[in-house]
Amino acid sequence: MMNNMNDLTEEQVRASFDQKQCLEHEMLSECGITEYIPMFSLNIRVLSFLRRYGRPYAPSTLPKGYRRRKMGYCFYNAYSLMLDSTLPDSKRPPLTYVEGLSVSENGTGGIHAWCVDADGRVIDPTWPNAQAYFGIPFQVQYVARASLERNSVYSVLNDYDRGYPLMKELSEQPHLWLAA
Repeated sequence: MMNNMNDLTEEQVRASFDQKQCLEHEMLSECGITEYIPMFSLNIRVLSFLRRYGRPYAPSTLPKGYRRRKMGYCFYNAYSLMLDSTLPDSKRPPLTYVEGLSVSENGTGGIHAWCVDADGRVIDPTWPNAQAYFGIPFQVQYVARASLERNSVYSVLNDYDRGYPLMKELSEQPHLWLAA
């Protein structure tokens, strides 16, 4: 029985890599961003999960009334924007937190977080003029609980520090975390 990557034959490693590339290509084709495939380097578990539960979102400009926030803090930016929108005295409609893959205006991309409104319009406080989005919408309660459990705001999807709890423990229970 093989216990780690060092025990795999070269052929098995190539097959795993080919499977990952094929999955990336299929998923990104659905978004129309196949030209960006080489830049995504994610765990195959994350890619499979994204393919199963994710959906494409059309890029849009940041609506009036929202401000651009600090680059490099997409998880925090989207999380705080979502929370602010759910406060009782908020003048904004409630927003949904989304995580997935995105391609920025300069052609770089990777795991990213943004929000969407009730119509599915992207509200990305971090990246101006992104070219593509493909992600999973999360329930407010799930994102807030995950942040409290880890005592920080970080990716709930690509949570490698905690062993991918979303995919390992809750994969078959989307009613606990998947937003409509």
